[in-house]
Amino acid sequence: MDMGSEKVVMAYLADNLKEMAHAVKIQEDGVEFVLEDSDFFEPGSAIPSKKFIENMNKVKGVTTGLEDSTLEIVSYLFNQSVSGSNPDLAQKVAAERSELMTKKIESTLEHSTTTVSGKSIVKNKADWIEGQAKRPPGMFHLRIRQKEVKSNGQKARKIETLFGKTNKEMNVYDNFVKQVSEQKTKSKSKEE
Repeated sequence: MDMGSEKVVMAYLADNLKEMAHAVKIQEDGVEFVLEDSDFFEPGSAIPSKKFIENMNKVKGVTTGLEDSTLEIVSYLFNQSVSGSNPDLAQKVAAERSELMTKKIESTLEHSTTTVSGKSIVKNKADWIEGQAKRPPGMFHLRIRQKEVKSNGQKARKIETLFGKTNKEMNVYDNFVKQVSEQKTKSKSKEE
């Protein structure tokens, strides 16, 4: 998580996860993204797919080396994603998927300063009509955050955007000028 800039984080994710990661958000204290359940499990079940190991190795590329971080995995599933649209079965499948992914990631971590947690959320799909040929897919939401303070007592380094934060009350041009000025001031003070 100490990569420094948003562009570096994006390039790192793209290199490791390729087209698997969706809805990627990078904030100053971490990153979050969505993975489709079909990349890891058989539809409507907690049975790993043929590509489970291969795809978990891609996730490992992002999680290996994490220090002083928290990693949250949320398994989302619809009741209609499982056979018979059974809510109890859907909850069981989502929980088993979350537990399997959590344990797999925990087993590959190199540092004990990273905490991994998993949970599951099951909902009813509002526009689903029973009898449709294809059941609605689930997904996994992964959120990786830096801990405020590292295990060595230092404050965590924040991920920076190219020119800094924007002021939503300013127009685009004034915002850009302000950001560039602040970057120059930061650079000048670092040189001194």
